[in-house]
Amino acid sequence: MEAETELLAAVAAPNDDQGVGFEEIYWRHVQSVSRWIIRLGGNREDLEDLVQEVFATAQRRIPAFRGESQVSTWLFGIASKVVSQERRRRRWRSWLRVEGRQLARDFRGPVPAPDQDLEQQQTIDRFYRILDTLSRPHREVLVLFELEGLSGQRVAELLGIKVASLWVRLHRARAKFLESAEKLERRESRGTR
Repeated sequence: MEAETELLAAVAAPNDDQGVGFEEIYWRHVQSVSRWIIRLGGNREDLEDLVQEVFATAQRRIPAFRGESQVSTWLFGIASKVVSQERRRRRWRSWLRVEGRQLARDFRGPVPAPDQDLEQQQTIDRFYRILDTLSRPHREVLVLFELEGLSGQRVAELLGIKVASLWVRLHRARAKFLESAEKLERRESRGTR
């Protein structure tokens, strides 16, 4: 953590004699940021743009970084806000009567590989439809703990909450996920969506 905080401080320094560039921070974290964006519900088709937006925002905000958290924690916060803004823009498009097929494609999670069988594709699609119904705090905690496999301590750090609060949020998120899954299953068994 100290090395990355020092790196960020060196990048932010107005008279940087060390020649440290923001590019090093980008390359250390671009894969994690990309994964977070997809799993938090970002549009896969716009992934490059969203990643670019995260790092452009980070570069603008370097002078305000106080070094009180890890760089990855700071970047996760930015990524979460960028995805939230993108999701809000997509909702507006749907309210403005954007073509339904385009909107449905935008709301999907990661596109499965062509060689996966239909059942697996349907399971993945169903999972992301359910995840999409959850609130941002519930979606974030499930993505980080269940999909990313991070420890409770690390998830709490990334979200800026206490570990005890994390366990409560995770419990509620799991309950909401199961509740949404049951509702979806009932709708599908009745033949409606």
